[in-house]
Amino acid sequence: MDIILSIILIFIVLQLSLHLSFFDKKEVMAGYLIVTAIFVYLAYPYAIEESYKTIKATMNNDRVITNFIGLTIFENTLILMFSIVQLELLFNSNPKKIWKYVKYFTGIAFLISVYYTETLLFINIQGFDFQVLAIIIALIIPSVMLLLKQAIKWLVPENYLRIELKFFVSLTLIFLSVILSIIVTKTPVNTSPQSYDFKPLILSITSAIILIIIGYIYNIFKTKKTWK
Repeated sequence: MDIILSIILIFIVLQLSLHLSFFDKKEVMAGYLIVTAIFVYLAYPYAIEESYKTIKATMNNDRVITNFIGLTIFENTLILMFSIVQLELLFNSNPKKIWKYVKYFTGIAFLISVYYTETLLFINIQGFDFQVLAIIIALIIPSVMLLLKQAIKWLVPENYLRIELKFFVSLTLIFLSVILSIIVTKTPVNTSPQSYDFKPLILSITSAIILIIIGYIYNIFKTKKTWK
């Protein structure tokens, strides 16, 4: 379960990078980064109380994980629909003004990844005053987000391809969340004492996702080369 959770958090970060790549207004991007920095700073009193033991306990809390699954599935269902709207807007010369703002919907699940990262940094970095370290982290995380945005735009410059990739990432997150819910709720019920090992399944899914992403990026570069 921990492996699937980690994969979900990584995909949430990838999805956030794709979202940010569509933020064409500098003031919106700046506001988004500032809000994230404020969240990181305000969360540090809670993050410093965490440890590997409490993180493990949280990950083993079925209620917390179930709420996280519900949030992830709900947000990504919306993102799937908004991605379709974005594609339509891309090729529509007279779109309704209200639909132009769907690209700014990122959800709040990424804040969980931000908090998790902040917690790990506090656990592993020693010798700093907590408040000073919180300020440093509050500056670093938004900077990394900005770098990820630029990296995504450099790797996938075409808007429609990034929208399709965002659609694929959202679909993958829903799929992984469903698998996680099956593990948490222990469905279907196994009446025999035999326990199942999910590691081969997780490894297969992860390998398939990595290969699909590699093939997708290869196809992008191949397409760009053909256009040239």
